This record gives sequence, structure tokens and C-alpha cells, in this order.
Amino acid sequence: MALLKTFIITILLIVSSATAKEVNVSILLRSIAEVESMDRPEMIGQAGERSEYQFMAATWKQYSKVPHRTIGQEKNHNEVVRVAKKHIETIKKSITEYGKEVTPFRIALAWNAGPDRLSFQSRHRDYAQRVSNLYETYSVALPPPKTTLPVFTLVCANDHIPTVFTIQEQTVFTVSTHPLSIRFETTNPIFALTSLR
Repeated sequence: MALLKTFIITILLIVSSATAKEVNVSILLRSIAEVESMDRPEMIGQAGERSEYQFMAATWKQYSKVPHRTIGQEKNHNEVVRVAKKHIETIKKSITEYGKEVTPFRIALAWNAGPDRLSFQSRHRDYAQRVSNLYETYSVALPPPKTTLPVFTLVCANDHIPTVFTIQEQTVFTVSTHPLSIRFETTNPIFALTSLR
């Protein structure tokens, strides 16, 4: 009987972990930035929080040696994003250690109240709900790309009016009318192929 219970619990754990949806950190950070500062890197909060993610000095110092007073500057943008991702990893680890499922709501709750808090005020829950709602909206509106293929434009080799050409359901209009190096022949005139990315 005990063996059967262990077997059933194991199956339930496997199924629940297989169905748990991985949190998209990029979308979550976009949602947090929107709620924290309306995505304004230069924003300085009432308590001295800085950047689009509104880092307090103590939190910032856990992850970076860059002075807190400079983190809203454009030159430090990559460092701000690196620290934000690292902070989310710390929060995710903390949530997992408490035996909870990692969700955008729980990450946002810990982001706002602190990763080691066990009780939260209603303002923390309101904040987390706003971030979670944006996360869901952005997840639907911005699905991940299926493939990363270059977009090309075709330009007529004899300087005629630029040609419109469709590749993978995207219509691309040319800007330039003079040819570039790679050529191929079709039943139409010779065209030059130019990568836009």
C-alpha cells in the first residue's frame, strides 16, 4: 500500500512539473519596468530607487559594483538588465526553496516586497497582480518567433522602380534602386539580393 502511494505521488510530481510553464524572463522584465517606471530608465523614485526596474541601493549592491547613482544612464543599460535578470534568478531560487511554484505573480510579489518575505501587504499583491496581468498580455501579444530568418528585399538591377517582393508572408519594400553584388536570374530581369538584417 505504501509503495502504491509513493508511486502515485511520484507520478503527480512528474505531471505537475511537466505542466509547469516556464516564466519568460524578458517578458516579465518588460512588465516589471512598465509597472515600476512606465519603462523609463532615467526614473528616480521617492526612496532613491533607480532605473526602469527601480532598484534600491542595497539590492543593486548585491549584484554590481557600478555606483547606484549612475544606473539610469544609457551607458549602464546592459548592466541594469544583467542585474535585473540576476535578481529574478535569486527570487526564483527563493520561491523554489519555500516549496512554491515559480510564477510571474510570485516573482513580482518578491520583487516588490523582498525575496525573503513570508507575509505581504495588499499593496504588494496589487503590484504583483498588475505585473502578472501585463505579463499575460505581453505573452499573448508577443509570441516568441518560430524561426529567425533574414528578411530580404529585391532590387531591380537596371535602376527601374523598386520591386515589391514577398518572402515568408512579409511584404518587403525596397529603399534603394541600385544593384548590389549577389545576383540570380529569374524569368524577370536580373535582380540584386540585399539583406536587411
